[in-house]
Amino acid sequence: MPQLNWADRDYEVGYDALLDYSDPETPTLFNAKETLQLILPEGLPVFGLHWIGAVMIAPILVFISILVLLPIIIIAGSHATWINGIVTTGMCLILLWGFSFVLKLMILNRDIFPRRYFSFFGSDGIAVRFSRLHFPMQNPKMELAWNEIKSLHIVRRFFLPGLLVANPFIFFIEAQAGGDRNIAIPISPKENNMQFLVSEIEKRSGKSFS
Repeated sequence: MPQLNWADRDYEVGYDALLDYSDPETPTLFNAKETLQLILPEGLPVFGLHWIGAVMIAPILVFISILVLLPIIIIAGSHATWINGIVTTGMCLILLWGFSFVLKLMILNRDIFPRRYFSFFGSDGIAVRFSRLHFPMQNPKMELAWNEIKSLHIVRRFFLPGLLVANPFIFFIEAQAGGDRNIAIPISPKENNMQFLVSEIEKRSGKSFS
């Protein structure tokens, strides 16, 4: 069995710690152990998905799609009246709210939607572990040792999963090591932890990027 590097080892420790964490409302900054801090972009759809979760969520997504299209079809119909349109739209909005609430509760279930993707600060460096669906145009699994980081930038970029929550452009902290080696850490839109994360990177790397 090949030996894991420091980033893979830290990822396994962090993932196991999240599995043991019972509260579904995981904090944005999660201390897996004294030297390992996970950065979780809360508010963004970056969960893993078990097959049973896909089976359970598919009918809800179908019903939501029907509820969105049904008022449009009825209103656009040649024999529809304004009363029919108002009643149908109102009923669909109520049902849409109900299905959205159920969908949110399902997503909070970490047994079928585990926290599998995150960034983290370890004792040896900084790393990200995401899916190709999250970062289709760059390597979603990268790491940099603390002494390799040469500059930090706060940027705003397109984030594909953000389309699902109507927030496709989010803030990243980008750590660069020269050339095309850089790591982009997605930041939660719910909390403003950018300055704290920058300070933590400066402290661990022993450098100032101000």
